[in-house]
Amino acid sequence: MNKELNLNKNKHGKHQPNYYSQNKQKYLLAKQKHRAKLKANKPPKPTSAFQQNKQKQLLKLLVNQKSFVPVPQKLKHPVIKN
Repeated sequence: MNKELNLNKNKHGKHQPNYYSQNKQKYLLAKQKHRAKLKANKPPKPTSAFQQNKQKQLLKLLVNQKSFVPVPQKLKHPVIKN
């Protein structure tokens, strides 16, 4: 009886059980392209106050040739004082 029910089910729009495993790379690539497209269309974030302050301090240093500030390699956000 179960076999008869399975035969009578509507199979419209359904794939074979192993269809997605065979075409996995194609779907992953399509997802990757879609995410890249969404990221490209996203408006850029405005710079934070910290970032703006850091840029101003770097510009001051570039203009002033007398100042020299050693920046440690491991420090993530160096504070530059003139």
